[in-house]
Amino acid sequence: MFGRPRNRRRPTERALKAPATNWRAVGLTLGTVVGVAALASAVSWAFDQPIETVAVTGRFQRVAPVDVERAV
Repeated sequence: MFGRPRNRRRPTERALKAPATNWRAVGLTLGTVVGVAALASAVSWAFDQPIETVAVTGRFQRVAPVDVERAV
């Protein structure tokens, strides 16, 4: 009688809820990882070009230019 009123509903049990996801942080992190991977790929591609010609100039005291080209 003196407790809670009769017309008040009983609290229902809460259903399991997934935690709130900060999509902005996820997007920024994913974008940063993709950007770094793209930059690394571009740098790797830029430095992986084949050597087509070797120009040997200057004086070599003990090495012939033919030996330098053969070594490279």
